[in-house]
Amino acid sequence: MALTDTQLKALKPKAKSYIVTDGDGLYIEVIPTGGICWRYHYRLHGKQEKVSLGRYSELSLKAARQKRAELATLVAQGQSPAQQKQQIKAEWTTALTVREFAAQWMKEVVQRVRRNPRIIELYLESDILPAIGDKRLRDVTPLDVQPIVFRKRDGGREKAAALLRSILKRLFDYAMAQILIEHNPIASWPARFVTTMTSRDRALEATEIRTFLIELYQSNIARRSKLTLHLLLLTLVRKGELTRARWEHLNFDVGEWLIPSENSKTDKPHVVYLGRQVIELFRELQMLAGDSEWVLPGRV
Repeated sequence: MALTDTQLKALKPKAKSYIVTDGDGLYIEVIPTGGICWRYHYRLHGKQEKVSLGRYSELSLKAARQKRAELATLVAQGQSPAQQKQQIKAEWTTALTVREFAAQWMKEVVQRVRRNPRIIELYLESDILPAIGDKRLRDVTPLDVQPIVFRKRDGGREKAAALLRSILKRLFDYAMAQILIEHNPIASWPARFVTTMTSRDRALEATEIRTFLIELYQSNIARRSKLTLHLLLLTLVRKGELTRARWEHLNFDVGEWLIPSENSKTDKPHVVYLGRQVIELFRELQMLAGDSEWVLPGRV
């Protein structure tokens, strides 16, 4: 039976992928992560082949049927849509520039996992793309990327150089994951060649912590700011992890605070275990937050 838009909008992911047929080789595949993809299967020279047409969110039912009709014409002429698509992809991959791939990486990775991707955009625009943006992605060598990083290092900006190297590494790591290149050109220049790591073993004395807390609570800053600074001291989380926290992330009953990957500097989720004093501070913040979903609504 042919599909309708109402049926398509009602499709929900399950534990395993499943398909829903429209007819004449056209069908929808619903995958566990929530993706809904159009596919077309056909028989050519006695063999079954299939080709992906795109996501339902980007390709309507009418457009998918039109595309199916076009591909069916090719099959009737003895041509393979699947092989043609592979050839087009291979040609596109060969000609893909760093600039084009960087735009894809920003959209598919950086903008999805980072709340503020502007710093990466700035390094791309000011340092990376002017140097290698027009080079083919697969042609970039260690000698192309080394001057980009070392220019910062030799100018006395070692931390900026280290960050620039990190951005380049993540960019080319994603290219490797997409099987567009075989080696990461920045990998041959380890971080130790870019900046000198210094240990930070300075620890506050008990008297210093006591002085800080006394001065904090005797100051005339807002109560919410006092609680926020106290929580940073007790939990040792990063400022951004606290300012982006939502109440749904905290479970006072079990004493846990889940910091999701999008709020974490490492892009990995982790749990902060809450002591009684920390929970009391959070509960006071909850009263100050009112009906807001955020632990710290607005600016601290």
